[in-house]
Amino acid sequence: MKEAVLHKLAIQRGILLASYAVTVAAYISAIVWVLFDLTVSLWIVNFTTIFYFCVVRTLDRHYNRAFARISLEWGCGSQVSELQVLDKGNVTRAELAQYGLLPTKEDGNGVVCGLSMVGQSDGMRFRVSELTSYYNLPTGAAHKIGLINGVWLEAELPQDSGLHLALIAEGVIDPTCCPAFYLHQCLHRLPIVEEPMQTGYLLFSDDCGDRASVRFQRQCRQLAAQANKSGSQLLISIYGRRLCAFLSRRSLVRSIPILESVTEEILGWNPLPELPLLLELGKYWAKAAPQPLRFSPSPENEN
Repeated sequence: MKEAVLHKLAIQRGILLASYAVTVAAYISAIVWVLFDLTVSLWIVNFTTIFYFCVVRTLDRHYNRAFARISLEWGCGSQVSELQVLDKGNVTRAELAQYGLLPTKEDGNGVVCGLSMVGQSDGMRFRVSELTSYYNLPTGAAHKIGLINGVWLEAELPQDSGLHLALIAEGVIDPTCCPAFYLHQCLHRLPIVEEPMQTGYLLFSDDCGDRASVRFQRQCRQLAAQANKSGSQLLISIYGRRLCAFLSRRSLVRSIPILESVTEEILGWNPLPELPLLLELGKYWAKAAPQPLRFSPSPENEN
C-alpha cells in the first residue's frame, strides 16, 4: 500500500522535474536566439512564461498538495482513528461566531477554508482546516477589514465543561478589535499566572473561578510552546463542549524541494504536532467537567 503511494508520488515528482527542465531549456534557447533573431527570442520567452504559470505552477501546487495529504494521513493517522483528509474544509462564519474565538464579518461569508481533515480520538470528534477569516474593524480604523490566516483546530468534548475561557496571543487580532471582541461576550480579563505566558497573552473568562482559569493556563502551556516553536501564535478557548484553537500563519501544505527524494520517513513526519496536544487537553477537561447530579428515589416513593 505504502509502496504504491510512494510510486505515484514519485511519478508526479518526475513530471514536475521534467516541466522545470523544459522551462529552463526554453529560456536558454531564447538567450541563444537573441544572437540571430530578436523576434523569435521574444516569442520563445512569451510562450515559456505562459507555460510556466499555466502548467509548471499548477503541477507544483498539485505535487505539494498531494505530499501534504499523504503526510497528514501518515503523520497524524497513527494517533487518531477514522481520519479523513479533505480538499476543502467546511468551517462557516456562523460556527466561528458561535464559538467566539475569532471575529468575523457582520455580513457575507468572510471565511475561506483550504485543506482539511476530520477524525476522532477516544470518543472526541475533531476537525482541522486551513482557514482565512475576514472581520470588521471599528469605524474610523485605518483599514475597514481585518484578516486572520492560519490553521483552525476544533474538538467536541463528550460533555459540557461548564466553562468559557479564552487564551489569546497578542497581535493576531487587530488591537482596535481586541480585547473588545471578548469583553463584548460578557467575558472579563483575568491575570495570567503562568510565567512563560505572562507577556504576549491575554486571558478572558466568565465566572468560572480562579482555580479553573489557572488550570487552563497550565494545561495550555505546552501547546503554546509548541506553537511558538513552529513559528505560530496560539489562540485557544473552551466554551461548553467545544474546545477550539487557532494557529496563526500556519498551513497544512508546505513547499517541498523537488530535488529531494521522497521517502517513507519524510512522509511519516507529523506536520501538525499541536493536534495530539489539543486532544490531550480535551481529554483532561472532559474528565474535569462537572458531573450531572443523579437522584435515587426515596424508599417511600418507590411504589
